[in-house]
Amino acid sequence: MLIAAYTRVSTGKQAELGLSLEAQEKAIAAYCDLYGLHIGERYCDAGVSGKSVSGRPQFRRLIAAIERGDCAGVVVYMMDRAFRSIRDALEFFDLTERLGVDFFSVQEQIDTSKAIGRLFRNQILAFAQFGREQTGEKTRDTLHNTKKSPGGSPILDDRLRRDKLLVGQPPYGYRWKNKKLEVDPMERELVLEVFRHKRAGSSSRRTAEHMRNGGWTGRAGKPISHQAVCAILKTPEIYQGGHYGLYHGDS
Repeated sequence: MLIAAYTRVSTGKQAELGLSLEAQEKAIAAYCDLYGLHIGERYCDAGVSGKSVSGRPQFRRLIAAIERGDCAGVVVYMMDRAFRSIRDALEFFDLTERLGVDFFSVQEQIDTSKAIGRLFRNQILAFAQFGREQTGEKTRDTLHNTKKSPGGSPILDDRLRRDKLLVGQPPYGYRWKNKKLEVDPMERELVLEVFRHKRAGSSSRRTAEHMRNGGWTGRAGKPISHQAVCAILKTPEIYQGGHYGLYHGDS
């Protein structure tokens, strides 16, 4: 049985983690010796991202060889060397099953010439898709919370300390200038007054009442709300020290 061997690395870091082309080739050779598989041609995408099949010339050559009937099977070190997209994987396996081409993965011990191997392959693809969708949901939630509640997100606080560009309304005490955050002198006094009153032992609600009674107003010119006071008090770290020359004590 002549099969095609496919290897890929996208970065030097992968080589450091034991995924070098040489390491993949050695593992594939040992696997083929063990199971009596004979490699016909090798296809190698070096320094190429696995994100899309269209960006991998050697993988496209492999697909063309399969369509011509030049190989009876394909072996890889791990499935993610061949696929990062679920759609690409499904299209590839639709092609190989239609043409009777087997697929072998060394690390996952997949052999699609057997029913159990096909079942295991499908399970891996399902969990991979679940993981990607879950990551996407978490990313969307983080961006939504960052935009909606500035100053209340750990990610936002970290970016504030590192002087990174953000989106949305800046926290009280800051303003946008040249697409970066800087201290707002007018709001600085409001923030300091909030912390002075809170340190005197007042609750956040009483602090908000004190600010309103003192004539302090929010950005829309309306009396500052209890929610705005809470947002300030919940993130004291973004008003202390750091690159921005933030607030030190009550000075």
